[in-house]
Amino acid sequence: MKKLVSTLGMSVEDWLEWRRKGLGGSDVAAALGKSRWQNPVEVYLLKTNQAEYKDLSNNEYVEWGKRLEDMVAVKFAESHPEFRVQRMNFITQHDDHEFMIANIDREIFDTKHGKRGILECKCANAYTGVKEWKDGEAQLEYLYQGFHYMAVTGYDFLYYAVLIGGNKYIEYRIDRDDEIIKQLIEDESAFWQMVVNKEPPLVDGSPASTNYIKSRYPESTEDTEIELPETFHNALIERRDLLLNIKKIELEVAELDNRIKDTIKDNEKAVCKDVLITWRKDADGTMVDSKKLKEEAPELFAKYSKVRKGARKFIVKYLDSEGVTK
Repeated sequence: MKKLVSTLGMSVEDWLEWRRKGLGGSDVAAALGKSRWQNPVEVYLLKTNQAEYKDLSNNEYVEWGKRLEDMVAVKFAESHPEFRVQRMNFITQHDDHEFMIANIDREIFDTKHGKRGILECKCANAYTGVKEWKDGEAQLEYLYQGFHYMAVTGYDFLYYAVLIGGNKYIEYRIDRDDEIIKQLIEDESAFWQMVVNKEPPLVDGSPASTNYIKSRYPESTEDTEIELPETFHNALIERRDLLLNIKKIELEVAELDNRIKDTIKDNEKAVCKDVLITWRKDADGTMVDSKKLKEEAPELFAKYSKVRKGARKFIVKYLDSEGVTK
């Protein structure tokens, strides 16, 4: 493990720039397609400087997580007099794989057994925290983070010390597994090679992939056409079948909704065992009659009008043997 740079007094902007230089613990699950919150395309865009990190400076969860970190660490130290716990104020780097970086909360020294470990302090709200750490088990994202940190540091174990809802404290321990770490390094290396080669991961149906496609190909070249490889034909047929299934499901849902509404009639709410239904009118709104405004006050219309940039429309037409659109 190499110590890259001290985090003491480091600004948020500088810390984020260091994050771009490699894969950190909070990147790994997303980079490998195992995260509930982020996907590989989003991580790729951040690491290639095509996207900005979210500004969390005014996020109260982040603020209080930082404020409570010391208290959680103290609780852990008090619960484990057999350990010596100290803060780690450095961004560290793997000895052989320089793109693998870590910014751990605390180091743990198990002097009795001659081992070193990592302490990560987490705070969670009462609702999501119970789900995230149900029965003291860590979610997949935290397992990836933990093994990544052990890979970078070479340490033997990691503890998550978690404060849930401000009044429930739990711990979760992960021990080093060299087979898992070996596979993790291979997977991370494959992802980072895409970053180096500027070859984005395969896109999926996530908003991140959609935004990536929009930003990379914002306009089309007029009167151009290509022939797609035949391998796409099955995908196009599958797409059509999915759309037909969606339409069928939407009709079935609409039928159920209408039957329920016909039973509710002019009531505002209804209950059925553990299900609550509301059916109320939205507040009336106002809108500008732009056509009439343009006719009767063209100068005013022009003054407050602005150009809305057009976007590419993706249209797929299915043709039968006679060229009829389906």
